[in-house]
Amino acid sequence: MDKQREHNDLYQSLFEYYGKSVKLTRDDTAFIVSLFKPIHLKRRAFLVVPGDVCQNHFIVKGGLKLYLEDENARQHCQHFGFEQWWMGDMNSFLNQEPSRLHIQALEPTTVLQITLEDQHRLLEAIPALNTLYRQLVEKALSRANQRILDTISSCAEDRYEDFLATYPSYVERITNQDIASYIGVTPEFFSKMKRDYWKKASQ
Repeated sequence: MDKQREHNDLYQSLFEYYGKSVKLTRDDTAFIVSLFKPIHLKRRAFLVVPGDVCQNHFIVKGGLKLYLEDENARQHCQHFGFEQWWMGDMNSFLNQEPSRLHIQALEPTTVLQITLEDQHRLLEAIPALNTLYRQLVEKALSRANQRILDTISSCAEDRYEDFLATYPSYVERITNQDIASYIGVTPEFFSKMKRDYWKKASQ
């Protein structure tokens, strides 16, 4: 009974997420369970490393970061994900080609993983989910384009404000080092900028 309860809890978050867009039948939920593979990660463990073909991941609990590591071993964080968010290298997933990115756990994390083939099967079986997935892809593409423009044209303080607007509920779960990487500055510069930013904001 405990195993069954644990199993149900594991997928309940995904059912609730899909349930916002479509009314799931018992057959639907059984089919979803058959397609998604649970993965448990310890803090700092890797879900994806360069060379892997990335799958799509629904975060049940915990947090992940997706980043590129340059030739000097410096991390360039692209985005973060937390409960009921999706995480993956979209280019690797959709084109089924090796990723250049890392996906690493910020804390103990559980995800439900689905392959591209099984995602196609899911969308065929439950067509109402097509709209949800299209919106996810559109949002991800829009966000990626905005990140490129911000990196090119905005100052570090503006990028920090964008970070705060994007992850308002998760700031305390992301290290200063990772935030610095996300906005494209050194940890030392970020530490001073953050102090000045909040000092000015409190005045």
